[in-house]
Parts: sequence; structure tokens; C-alpha cells
Amino acid sequence: MAASKLMASAVSRLFRRGHSRNALKQSSSDLKNQATEAELQSEGGDVQVGELAAGGKRPRSPSEHSNSSSPIRSPSRTRSKIEVEAQSAVDAQSERSICWLEELAGRSITALPAAEIRALICTGVHMPRSHRKMFWSHHFKYQISAKRLEELQLEVPNDTAQLIDLDVPRSLPDRMSSSSHTSLRRVLRGLAALQPEVGYCQGLNNIAAIFVLLGFDERVALSGCLSLLERCCPDYHAPGLEGFLRDAELLQDCVKQLLPEESQQRLADLGVPLEALAAQHFLALGAASSWPISATAQLWDLLVLDGRAVLLASFLALLQLFLPLAVEEDSEPVEVFRMNVRRGVSEDPASFLKLTTELQQRY
Repeated sequence: MAASKLMASAVSRLFRRGHSRNALKQSSSDLKNQATEAELQSEGGDVQVGELAAGGKRPRSPSEHSNSSSPIRSPSRTRSKIEVEAQSAVDAQSERSICWLEELAGRSITALPAAEIRALICTGVHMPRSHRKMFWSHHFKYQISAKRLEELQLEVPNDTAQLIDLDVPRSLPDRMSSSSHTSLRRVLRGLAALQPEVGYCQGLNNIAAIFVLLGFDERVALSGCLSLLERCCPDYHAPGLEGFLRDAELLQDCVKQLLPEESQQRLADLGVPLEALAAQHFLALGAASSWPISATAQLWDLLVLDGRAVLLASFLALLQLFLPLAVEEDSEPVEVFRMNVRRGVSEDPASFLKLTTELQQRY
């Protein structure tokens, strides 16, 4: 019990109000991740989906244009590598949208059996943005009206509002515009007003930011936050982090029962408390700044579908796939693990999602 209290104190210093700004220092995104983010945030992908759904022709790829007899005007400037990769990501989104449309075969995504959706998610093929909005919203427990959202802005205690105002500008600054930060602030204020026993806890900003970045309007983003927090991480962000510490103990048992001996030995050799490794993943639901938004969205597809069991299973999968064999003396073990995770979920999300589902079914 004493050890749990010490760990709660340590984790609280990282994730609750008044923590060091360096504790949540942003990791810079590499070029590949920026291209992937463009895939999710581009409206072009959904326009193509709409055209296909209406029976229109699939937009031609750049290679198809090059074989056309129509003249192509030379660009006025040379595109940067980021722009080229971003365009490639948008082109890939078109192909992925076609895959989902073929599987849906005219059905609404909300009408698909859970097993069928789960199997599609585990292929690593991104769910089209418009379908994801419909799918997630269908599973949200709460509904917040626009009028109620405005009322909530006035119900937040001043000290809590000040904490939110301080934290919003440093929330995913490389990914969020000033208008996105404004929406994030309003969602967090609404959340704090509805959960006065929690108020504001760091980690909530990254969770709410995902809804904003994926294009959910403010009231739906707030509904999503409430639903996801209640279903996946109850009491995680309460004073003392009681819910997180409860599930951290459960995680210890799951490691012994579900992970291979090799993974258990690597974890022991790392010499880091399991709670320290798990804190960021559990308190931010995979929405930490080091994860590509695309990988977080795919994990959340499963969280929305199956709830808290996915959160536990997904961290077990991260341990099994990405625990380092060894750590150099001058390296920080937790950071090495997080770097391995970021690289792995970026390059091969399908393996991570598939193992998550397998462990969940064994849980």
C-alpha cells in the first residue's frame, strides 16, 4: 500500500496540475508521421468517399494523369518532401476508402456486426474519416446540446479555468491551429464543469484534442470525451489516480498470465515499475504527443467498440512487441520504450492491433 501511495504521488506530479512542463515535452514529428496526419486531416479523402458512394468515378491518381493525353501544366514551384509525402498519403486514403466501401457493400457502418468491424480494423487499413465520425458517435453514451455547451462555459471554477488556459497552448502545438486550441479549451471547460470532482487533470487535454483534430464539433467532442472516459478509464483522472492504480495492479496479473516468459524477463531486466511504463498510455489513451494521430485513431476504433478491456490488452501488446532487449547506461528506459512504441505503431499498426485483439480475447 505504501508503494502504491508513492507511485500515485510520482504519477500525480507528472499528470496532475502544477507538474513540470518538461514532463509532457512534445516530441517532434518526423516526415512520415506528418504525411500520415495529412491523410486523416485532409477533407479530400472524404470527398472521394462521397463521390464513390454516389456512384461517381474514382479520382485518377497522379500516375493515371501522367498517361492521359491531356496536357499537364508544370508546377510554379518545386514541392517540398513533406508536401509530396502528404499528397501520397491522401492518394493512399482514396485506395483505403475503396477497401472499406467494398466491405460495407452499401450498408451503414453502424449496421455491421462487431466481429466484422473488428476484423477490418485489425487489417491496419484506416477507417475513412466520415465513417469513423458516424461509428464513434453511434457509440457515445451522452448527448450534449449546443445550448448546454454554452452554459457549461460559465460553470467552471476560476482556478480550474486558469489551469486549462495555461495548458491548452502547449497541447500538441505542432498539430493544432489557434482555432483548434480554442475548440479544445471549450471542450475541456465543459468537461471540467460536468466532472467537478476531477476538475482538470493533464492527460485529458490530449484525449480531447484527438476529437478536435479528427473534425468532431465541440459538443460531439465533449460527448465523446465523457463516454470514452467513463467506459475505458473510470476514475483514472480523479485525485490520487485511484482508477489508474487499480488497473495497474490488474495489469500486473495480466502480465503474468498473458505475456510470454521472454517478455516478462525483458520487463524485469528493464528495472522500471510497470506503473511508470503504463502511466502515459493509460492516462492519455494512446493520445500522447509521440503517437501519430492515425495510430491513436485506430486504437480508439477498438476502444469505442470494446471498451476498457482493449486498453489493458493494447498495453500488453506494446510490452510484448516493443520492450527493448537492452538499454544503454546513459539512456532512459521509459523513453527508449516509448521510442520503440512510436516507431512500431507508425510502421506496422496492423501487427499491434491484431495482437491487441488476440490478447483481449484471452483476457
